[in-house]
Amino acid sequence: MDVSIISTICIAIICSLVFNYLSKLSKRAPLILNSGDKLLKLPLFYGVTGIIGFTFGLAIIVYGLIDYDEENILPQLFIFLFIGGMSAILILQQWVAKTIMTETELIKINAFGKERKIKWEEINSVKFNPFTLELKIKSEHCKIKCHYHLIGFPLLVEKLEQATGMSKAEMGILMV
Repeated sequence: MDVSIISTICIAIICSLVFNYLSKLSKRAPLILNSGDKLLKLPLFYGVTGIIGFTFGLAIIVYGLIDYDEENILPQLFIFLFIGGMSAILILQQWVAKTIMTETELIKINAFGKERKIKWEEINSVKFNPFTLELKIKSEHCKIKCHYHLIGFPLLVEKLEQATGMSKAEMGILMV
């Protein structure tokens, strides 16, 4: 058997296992805050993956500085910016971004600390995108996106069903 076929099969198996693991984590109960509100966050896997990627990108720059070659420094800098930037987003998603469910509203704090709020009764649209795995929740004045891998995602969907009267199928959610 060809090595490329074996490596492709291994990558497919690893990806399937990781997504299955993240899917199972999303079904766990969210963290309950002292106020009784529910905190939904991405699994630690996202942050750890970001740290590993950022470290890899940093290692490329350090190597480029140690073994300096004028021709290679620009590509190495580009690789660091790309890998480091993508990894920084994962790190921020893990440790800054959060979704909070209160009795009256849904609060989303994005990776850069910007806060958005939608009262449950103001929600007029809920759509799930199966390709990005994001649930788009809209009101007249605000839009919030919640990822399928958020720990406690099924609880959010249940609350949205109660608040909007929409079923999971009407939202486009077929996998919760």
